[in-house]
Amino acid sequence: AIGIIPVLVTSNKLSTFASIIPPISYLTRMEMFMDVTLVMITLHMIEFGMVHFAGRQYKKIVRDTTQVQAWEGDADKVLPYAAIDELPRHAKAYVAAIIFIHLSLDKHMRWVSPAAYVLAIAIILA
Repeated sequence: AIGIIPVLVTSNKLSTFASIIPPISYLTRMEMFMDVTLVMITLHMIEFGMVHFAGRQYKKIVRDTTQVQAWEGDADKVLPYAAIDELPRHAKAYVAAIIFIHLSLDKHMRWVSPAAYVLAIAIILA
């Protein structure tokens, strides 16, 4: 619910704005701004879901790998990188994607997203 409420509020503002202004045949800067905002909010909601899912999967992989390594007497390695080599190819790709999303996506989206938003708004308002 926390992710969908901003999308609903923004789409409501967009439709309210469209009903207030007189009908015109071209797109206004305000409509473009609201569209960019709606797209960014939606992308952030999708990114949050991906990072949350990847974080849960990453914890599960670390827990399973730690249990296997503890069984083999090598419990000091807690990251699953060593156990990836023993997995089938499709599982290696899945685990690598989970690790990338969990460790990198959220960190990079914290600076890429505002930069993309500011750039898009600068282009619209120029």
